[in-house]
Amino acid sequence: MKLSFKIWSLVIVLLAFQFILFLVSNNSFSNVIENETVLDDVYVSSMKDIGKYSTDFMEARKLVAEYLAFEQDSFKKDAENKMQSVLDNISKMKLDSDLLKLKEEVVSSIDAYLNLLKSYKSVEDIKNDTNNFKSTGAVAIEKLNKLQEEIDKKVDEYILQNTEKINTAKTTGIILIFASLIISIIFSIILIKGITKPLGILMNYAKHLSERDYTIKIPDIKDKSELGQLTANFKEMHNQLAKDIKDIKEESITLITSMKEITDTLEVSSEATQETTTAITNIASDMESITAAIEETTASIEEISSATKLIADNSTEAAQFGHESTEEAEAAGLIVKKSINKMDEITEVTKEIEKVVKEFNDSAIKINDFVDTVANIAEQTNLLALN
Repeated sequence: MKLSFKIWSLVIVLLAFQFILFLVSNNSFSNVIENETVLDDVYVSSMKDIGKYSTDFMEARKLVAEYLAFEQDSFKKDAENKMQSVLDNISKMKLDSDLLKLKEEVVSSIDAYLNLLKSYKSVEDIKNDTNNFKSTGAVAIEKLNKLQEEIDKKVDEYILQNTEKINTAKTTGIILIFASLIISIIFSIILIKGITKPLGILMNYAKHLSERDYTIKIPDIKDKSELGQLTANFKEMHNQLAKDIKDIKEESITLITSMKEITDTLEVSSEATQETTTAITNIASDMESITAAIEETTASIEEISSATKLIADNSTEAAQFGHESTEEAEAAGLIVKKSINKMDEITEVTKEIEKVVKEFNDSAIKINDFVDTVANIAEQTNLLALN
């Protein structure tokens, strides 16, 4: 659940409670206003009217009493008109259904009283029917008073209903306010806990990380909000960091081992280089000896060449001097034989020199390859040292 969703949920819940409070209050006050309207339009006016009608009825009875006292027909006529007016007005009154029956009884009793009054032609008729006339009037007065009492009760009932509805609205409003506060507090605690828990984990991790403590573990949380995802990302980052540190340690150990092997190899290479240098020095000494031998051979060849020339010069004289030349020829033949032997020796030495030179070239090639290998090892050593 995202953090923004939690916040909006809290706001929506608060707004919903406010809306419900508004609806309840509006409904309650609407009922109160409706009752007040009914009370004002019906029962307050009815209270005023029924009081006026009762007064008019009593005035009509007073006119009847004057008629009986003074025997003037005008008093009787006025009493009948006033009673008829009271009767018409009460018939037009708008009351609740539970009062309609009582209203009809009032109208019926007044109508009976009026008809009885109209039936009398003289004062003597009234006096002769006094008990019936008084009882009929008493019934009309009783019904009229009862209607007035019921209207008063209705007014009190509506006032009580309005009071109860207002109190109910107040109580409901207070309950809703407290409920919204409690739910808001619960949601706020959940929201704050959902924020502070991941932050506490991240702060603890950052503290241990600043102290170079990489053994700290980030626990798993079930929060799916942005902070929960951030904590999960930090955990993944921490695991990757720990893995990288472990790999670096292993690579460092491998590097140290490789450096040791390279050092050993360089020591061996140094020894081999020294041996090679010694071999080259020996070869150089051998080359000097060979050069000296070649120089001696060259000198011998020159001597042979000179001797050969001398023999050629002396051959002419040998032809003239037969016997002397024979001996000299034999001596020259020995010298030539020696020269030929010497040339064979020179040929063998030359072959040996060629063999030594070839071996020297092969050794030089191997030395170059070895020097290149040593140079590559030194270059890799420098790169490892830089790393």
